[in-house]
Amino acid sequence: MDYLQLFVDSYKRVLVSDRRDENFFDAFYRLFISRSPQAAEKFKDTNMRRQQEMLHTSIDHMIYFSMGWRATETLLEAVRLIDPDYDDDIDLAWRVVLAPGVTYMKRKYDIGDR
Repeated sequence: MDYLQLFVDSYKRVLVSDRRDENFFDAFYRLFISRSPQAAEKFKDTNMRRQQEMLHTSIDHMIYFSMGWRATETLLEAVRLIDPDYDDDIDLAWRVVLAPGVTYMKRKYDIGDR
């Protein structure tokens, strides 16, 4: 079964849903904030439109990563372009620091905690 394609197809459907009362990201944050007083406190002064845009971008990056796109490689290419001190140690440092987050997201997806 092509889980990536199932995910992408579902994601496309939730993004173009014709529900008039709330979109996918509105629903996510409403549910998230309603279930956690700590989250509600953290997000009380947040520009939620901007927050939703950031979540949308993050999900897109995770999809690209899953599709085999080398988002990390592109990120490191940008570091190499901008950081005048870029060398093998800095390359490795970026990879080491980013790896736990990528591993965590993949693990959460693999165990069905979505």
